Amino acid sequence: MDLESEIASEPPPPPAARGKLAPAVDARHAALLRGRMHGAAFLMDAVGYSYPVMASAYAQETLGASALELGVLGFVSPFTYALGCLLVGRLSDRFGSMHLVRLGIVLYAGIVLPAFLVASSIPTLYLVSVAFGLSTSFFWTPLIRQLALLSPGAILWRSLGVFNISWALGATAGSIGGPQAYRELGRPGAALVCALLAIVALAATSFRARSIALPDGPAEPLERVDPRVARRFLFAGWTANFVGALASGALQYLAVYLARQLLLDERGRVEESDVLALAGFILVAKEGGRLLGFVSLRYWSGWHYSLPWLCAFQIAGGGALVVAGCIGSAAACVALVVVFGIFTGLSYYSSLYYSMNLRSDEGRKSGLHEGILAFGVATGPPSCGAAAYFFRTPGVVPLLAGVFVVAGLAVELFFIRGRGTRPGGLPSENPC
Repeated sequence: MDLESEIASEPPPPPAARGKLAPAVDARHAALLRGRMHGAAFLMDAVGYSYPVMASAYAQETLGASALELGVLGFVSPFTYALGCLLVGRLSDRFGSMHLVRLGIVLYAGIVLPAFLVASSIPTLYLVSVAFGLSTSFFWTPLIRQLALLSPGAILWRSLGVFNISWALGATAGSIGGPQAYRELGRPGAALVCALLAIVALAATSFRARSIALPDGPAEPLERVDPRVARRFLFAGWTANFVGALASGALQYLAVYLARQLLLDERGRVEESDVLALAGFILVAKEGGRLLGFVSLRYWSGWHYSLPWLCAFQIAGGGALVVAGCIGSAAACVALVVVFGIFTGLSYYSSLYYSMNLRSDEGRKSGLHEGILAFGVATGPPSCGAAAYFFRTPGVVPLLAGVFVVAGLAVELFFIRGRGTRPGGLPSENPC
């Protein structure tokens, strides 16, 4: 059954259902709006994943940035993004979503990219990266909220699945296309391409959601789950999201270091082109695994509120990184990172789904979901980078990242088994 048929088959919501479509809403219009938001998500993650590559290359090749300065550059954007998400999530609940989404795109195309072109020092580039993190927080958090409001009842799970696939495809395109555009077109040309894609995303999000009613009162969730169970899995999903993002961020920003050390161990000396090629394979393996996870989880609901599946995915993902760190083989590392990528698909999907399934304060919870993700991305590079600096062994980066992932499971088990009830076993009024 396609998305439009599922919307049309939904029974009319009660008048006081917040976050539901009004009974008079046209199903085709709702599907069109979701499709345009999915397209905008693809475009903005393509340019979003291009900017860090361009900024890092410019900082290292032109400004002579050290490894420490590159690490700080990799920290400031996600940290600012995390803080911005916590603020913007509440703003979107209060003032609406789409104006904030468009503001984020305008800030990126109109301020971040021009500032990047005139940046002439490392401190200036730090400020540009702060602006980048803030602009993206204005885009992603309200977009997720609006998408949830346009996805009533049984449509939510699959709508979020298409969203995840869209931005993951954009992330893969940006990871590949960003470096290529920078090499072929230079800094001005690559920035111009990013600006043009952002303008297309702005056009895709320039719409009015007619016939959408958002009166007070909670909407019905997709799945009717005991509030205590829902709250426990929500906290567990956020924790899995954090540790998955931590390990992913470490691989993202330390891929070149890891590739160089692996090849040095195998060959004794390496060409720089081989290092960049292996680093690219590692990143594409991570993104490809996550995309595979998103596609699989969109068509299979057995993982919903399932502790055994959570444990299986997380142990497999963390264990794959630990094994990759112990083996010290470039080919094995790429293959095992695919397994880890599948886990990041579950960790992100579950955190987002458990947040939106509660169907209240969608903006606040989407801000928390994205903020937790960004804090993880910001934590991974400095922690794993410091370990690599002190131990100087090629496997320490994936090994420590895998240990974080497996250790996070203990925290999630605590939440699921012992968190979420008031004295006497009664659920709290607010599931968050």
